[in-house]
Amino acid sequence: ELNLPNDSVNLNGSGFDTDGSILSLAGATEGYYDTAANFGAAMRAGGGLSPFAHCAELPVSEIWSCFEPELGWWLGWIHRRPVSEETVQRLVSIGEAVDDSYGSAIETLVTFALTSPNFLFHYVRDTAVEGVDPYELIDRLSYFIWSSGPDAELLATAEDASILRPDVLEAQAVRMLEDEKALRLYRNFSRMWIQLDSLLRRGNDDEEDTLYQDLRQETLLFLETVFVEETLDTLFAADWTYLNRRLAEQYEVDASALGEEFEHVASPPGRRGVLTQASVLFAHSPSGVSDPIRRGFWTAGRLVCNPPPRGTIPNVAPLRNTEGGETVRDILAEHRRIPSCASCHEYTDPYGIALEVFDNLGRRR
Repeated sequence: ELNLPNDSVNLNGSGFDTDGSILSLAGATEGYYDTAANFGAAMRAGGGLSPFAHCAELPVSEIWSCFEPELGWWLGWIHRRPVSEETVQRLVSIGEAVDDSYGSAIETLVTFALTSPNFLFHYVRDTAVEGVDPYELIDRLSYFIWSSGPDAELLATAEDASILRPDVLEAQAVRMLEDEKALRLYRNFSRMWIQLDSLLRRGNDDEEDTLYQDLRQETLLFLETVFVEETLDTLFAADWTYLNRRLAEQYEVDASALGEEFEHVASPPGRRGVLTQASVLFAHSPSGVSDPIRRGFWTAGRLVCNPPPRGTIPNVAPLRNTEGGETVRDILAEHRRIPSCASCHEYTDPYGIALEVFDNLGRRR
């Protein structure tokens, strides 16, 4: 199995690791090369690649000549677009100069393929000047729906440029959405949209880690069902969710009929839809106490699509605690009296205050 390094994402950006403006290769280049080299070594130890297996018994001097007829299509599959004859010949020349066995040739081949920019990056042209490239289109479509490279059928529609026809494009999109791999679209969008991966780094011990993984899983299962089977109003109003015994106990509801596996059950009392799920409330209260400002900003901007206006955040004192008897509502009202603060807080505070019925872990107070 090929496990490439995770993309380096600036969490202060959009939160989506498909957003090229916040991705970085800083510190990752060596990791990509090491992964490719290790995978190549594993393929060498395991006997090589099936398209080239028939070359294994040949003399060293003939191995790359044996590889050559298959290199064009194989590299094209890995790189998601045709490769030039010049690229094939360059690889053959490199291999003939450095390899002393079939195993080392396989290692060179795999390392070359997986460290190429054509594998690691999405190819993007200026479509206003050059028009739509069919291989770029299938690459975008495949990674959007499947979070993976195009299959043979998609590559064929790029080869004859039929994917540029609206009817073919629609038919391919429908085919891909009906494939089991399309579930990645809903799962990946959900975890990035709500920043659910932040829950994986919050636990102080194994017990907390397990609980936070359960919180995350409830929401992933819920959103997958909403996106695949329901209408979007269910996102807010659903009177059902997914719980296991551990999570039901966290919500303080009867867990006697539940086990380790998640089951489709009625929502806990006082909860409806995604906004009252503990994962959402906890993900947006990272400081150890409930955070009405963060919850309000996320709800306004990401859930109801009414983000506060952009602008410079003024240097004001942080919110005081409520030990003096003031309510969170009173303290936030002071911020709204500052004109530069009010322009944002008037949008977000109503949502954040309404969610104060839940503590930082999403439990009802």
